[in-house]
Amino acid sequence: MWAFQKVNGITPTSTVAARTWRALEDPKAPKVLVPKGRPTRVEINLTRQIMVLYVKGEAKLISHTSSGSNVPYCETAVWQGKKQRFCGSARTPTGDYKTTWRVSGWHRSYLGQLYNPIFFNGGIALHGALSVPLAPASHGCVRLPMHVAEILPGMLGKGVPVHVRGAFRR
Repeated sequence: MWAFQKVNGITPTSTVAARTWRALEDPKAPKVLVPKGRPTRVEINLTRQIMVLYVKGEAKLISHTSSGSNVPYCETAVWQGKKQRFCGSARTPTGDYKTTWRVSGWHRSYLGQLYNPIFFNGGIALHGALSVPLAPASHGCVRLPMHVAEILPGMLGKGVPVHVRGAFRR
């Protein structure tokens, strides 16, 4: 519901009120971020916090997301058998990428657990998370609701373009 509301210019809520009902009668398509992009691609709109998977030029999956919070972080974690400190900027970089490696099920990274991650920029991935708030909250990955992360790997192949655009404003 949140993704639908965002695409239709409605402030996301957990209820379907009159404005959302009206939008359901004549829904808007998501804004195309890369008009001349490949027919099969992923577009991540950081401004609206949504992801659109296009297959053969049609929007096949639209999802709410939560991207990098843009807050500097320092985390201490046991990684590869040693206690280590990891610091960085929790940012989802804009640009043009391609899907690379993936993991089925839960993947433990030094910054947390990722469900069915599909990596597209080094260690940055689209992945399921138990918490996908309305505002950006990740270390840089693009969090997806668990039910979306369950089906996305079957819809999204390797080497598919991923276009990340925009900037979230609080």
